[in-house]
Amino acid sequence: MLFDNTPKLRTKKVPPEPSIEALRTGCADAYQALSRQCFPMVWKYIRNNHGSREDAIDLLQEAMVVLYRNLQKENFVLTCKASSYIYAVCRQNWLYFLRKQKLSSIDITSLVDTVPEETKPVESLTDEQLNALLDKLDQVSRQLLVLFYYQNKSLEEIAAQLNLTSANTVKVRKFRCLNRLKQFAKCM
Repeated sequence: MLFDNTPKLRTKKVPPEPSIEALRTGCADAYQALSRQCFPMVWKYIRNNHGSREDAIDLLQEAMVVLYRNLQKENFVLTCKASSYIYAVCRQNWLYFLRKQKLSSIDITSLVDTVPEETKPVESLTDEQLNALLDKLDQVSRQLLVLFYYQNKSLEEIAAQLNLTSANTVKVRKFRCLNRLKQFAKCM
């Protein structure tokens, strides 16, 4: 087998994401690496939603500034990958731009929502698998998700029912619950 003629599969090597500390200190190399990593997914989203390459570049630069400013705040904690954060900021800014422009020819609700692969939830869960994943969560987390997704309760109603301090607390807890659920799903 020394001279095996079978073609070797080429895998795309993804460079590691710059450390949060490098980004926090404002290291230009770290921001350039993050920018190179994020641009393809931002460009794809903007292109699919009636934007130009220049729009994608501008949005990416704005998102980098938002990330830098937030990292300078003492109480800011980044709870996801920096690339996911940049993508989310770009997406929200693009939606805001479209709303501000009042582009009547574009229905904002029909925009293509391309989520990067690493943040896509498991799409093909059966009811049994979903119930098994929900059983792994603590009682409050499970109840929060059921109230929000199955009973369509508002964040304020959930906060009152679960004796949580505010709707923002519910929003943060829901985000964390979903992340735990996704981690459990990856292990399945």
